[in-house]
Amino acid sequence: MGEEKTLIGNLNQKLQWVCLLLTYRCTSECSHCFTSSSTHKDDPMKLSEAQEYLEEAKRVGARRVWLFGGEPFFYFDLLLSIVESAKQLGLEVTTTSNAFWATSEESAVRRLCPLKEKGLEYISFSADPFH
Repeated sequence: MGEEKTLIGNLNQKLQWVCLLLTYRCTSECSHCFTSSSTHKDDPMKLSEAQEYLEEAKRVGARRVWLFGGEPFFYFDLLLSIVESAKQLGLEVTTTSNAFWATSEESAVRRLCPLKEKGLEYISFSADPFH
């Protein structure tokens, strides 16, 4: 008899991705937002919490972390520190933004260069009629 396949897959498979919701604060209040983010929320994750989550993720075998929100760039210093912490643990790091902060080439470079220096590997942008 062949190997049985299940809907849950291989139970020995390690965790690949961890997603950290850094904040519910955003520049928009899109009705389709799966995190229910808002312009009125001001609740960033603490760096110590993020570091604990990253360490646990690494311990159980995660290789990548996705930092999102809301809009993680509202708390740029926090984002920068979490990217650095994740990189020190050997995790690949990506983030998502609606790029509200990229009002000019200079402002974009001012944000992106330090993130790249700390180890950010990928960034995706929310680009739709709402952003």
